[in-house]
Amino acid sequence: MAECLLVERLDSRQWDGLVSGFRDLSYRQCSSYAEEAAKRVGAASELNCILTEQRQLIGLAEVRTKSAPMTPWGIAYANYAPMFMRKSGFSEADFGRCLDALRDEYVGRRGYVLRVVPPPNTGFPQKPQASCLEERGFQLGSAKPRHTILLDLSTTLEDIRRKFHPKWRSSLVRAEKNGIRIIRSTDLHDFDHFNRIFLEFTKKKGFWPDQDVEFFKRVQTRAGCDQKLVLHLAWEGEQLIAGHLGSYVGDTAVNLLSAANTRGRDLLASFLLQWSVITYAKGRGVRHYDLGGIDKKGNPGVYLFKRRLNGRPFTEPGPYEIAPDPVSGSVIRLAEAVRGAVRHLPQLVRSK
Repeated sequence: MAECLLVERLDSRQWDGLVSGFRDLSYRQCSSYAEEAAKRVGAASELNCILTEQRQLIGLAEVRTKSAPMTPWGIAYANYAPMFMRKSGFSEADFGRCLDALRDEYVGRRGYVLRVVPPPNTGFPQKPQASCLEERGFQLGSAKPRHTILLDLSTTLEDIRRKFHPKWRSSLVRAEKNGIRIIRSTDLHDFDHFNRIFLEFTKKKGFWPDQDVEFFKRVQTRAGCDQKLVLHLAWEGEQLIAGHLGSYVGDTAVNLLSAANTRGRDLLASFLLQWSVITYAKGRGVRHYDLGGIDKKGNPGVYLFKRRLNGRPFTEPGPYEIAPDPVSGSVIRLAEAVRGAVRHLPQLVRSK
C-alpha cells in the first residue's frame, strides 16, 4: 500500500521558522528571494511542507507556479528543492518521498508540468538523486544546467590558501599590500554604492543579468536577520573600487554578483575580496563556496580567475521534468521559448 503523504501550504513566517534547520537550504528557497523571483515572472510562490500521515515533517519545497495563457495547463518549478537534509546526510528514501508528494500534488492533482532542480547535494554523489528522479518518471529537460566551481571550506584557512594556484596566491599577496580596505555590510544604502560600480562594470562588459543589484536589494528588504545577503566592498580611501554580494545560508555560500572598476582591477581588489569572502564563510561554518557560474568559452578570463582557486568543477543537477501528458509538456515548453525570446529583446536592443 502506497504511503499517504501530505503537502500543506505555509505562510512566510512559518516557513522562515523552519528553513534554517535544513542543511540543504539555498537562498533560492528563502521566502524573501522566492517571492521576488516569482513576482518578476508573474508567477505565484507556494511554500510547502511535506508531512507523513502522522504529521511528521519530511521536507520543505518552495514551488513557483504559473499558468500558460488560454490553456488548462501550467508549470510548477521547484528550484533547489525539495529540502530534506537536517542533521543527517543524503537519504534516498526521504528524497524519494518528497518527490512522490510533489508529483502527486502538482502533476496528479493539479495537472501541472513539474520541473525540479534538486539541491546540489554538494558533499555527496549525485547519482542517487538522478536515480530517484528517473525511477519516478522524471526526465532531463532541455534547459542547460548551470556550471560552477565549488570550493571545499572544511579544511583550515591555511590549507585552503596553500592550494590556490601559485599565480592566484601571488596576486592575493600583492593585493594585501595595496592599502585596500574591506567593509562588510547588509545595509540597503550599501547596495546603492555597489550598484553604481556594478552598472559601470556591466556596461563595459556588455551584459545585463536578469537578477541585478536592484533585484537583490528588494530581496534584502524582505529577508530575516539570519537570511540577509552580505556585501563585501573594497575601498581605496573614499573610493569604492570593487564589490561582492553573497548568500551564506545552509551548507553552501554563493557568489551572487561581483564587479570591479578599472582602479579595482589595477589594485587586484577582486583577489582580496574573494579571500575576505572565504574567511567570512568559513567563520559562519559554511562547508562549501559556490564561486558562481562559469563559461570557459564565453568568458575565459573569469573562468581562469575562479579555476585557479582550485575548487571542484560542478554541474548543477537537472533540471528534471515530468508532465501529465506529452501535449501539456510541449505546450509549456513552447510558451517558455516565446517568453524567453521576448524577454531578451531589450538586451539585444541595448547591445546594438
